[in-house]
Amino acid sequence: MAEDPDYRTNQSSSEQQWHTEHPDYWRHYRKAHPEYCKRNRLEQRKRDAKRRERYLATMDTLEANKQIKAGTYYLVPPGPNPLAKKDVFWKEVLIIPTGYVRLASILQRRT
Repeated sequence: MAEDPDYRTNQSSSEQQWHTEHPDYWRHYRKAHPEYCKRNRLEQRKRDAKRRERYLATMDTLEANKQIKAGTYYLVPPGPNPLAKKDVFWKEVLIIPTGYVRLASILQRRT
């Protein structure tokens, strides 16, 4: 039933009509239920904090059993909008296997 396009259209138009006829419903509800508002604010803070945590790097972000792959990586400074393109720069990462000390020293001099 929920997948029926006519049903969804009818539901949507009914909701829009109800909201048009009751524009102050949520304002009155929040005024009459202060505990609801308090709990909602606390829960929103938790959701916001959880969302911010996704963008924080920590010492143990890279698991010991995972290897870094060679390639180009974009480094983004932390801030309120981690997806912003301002101040983004890239670094090429080369993986040098153990035993290639000479190659490592040559590449180190290039940087």
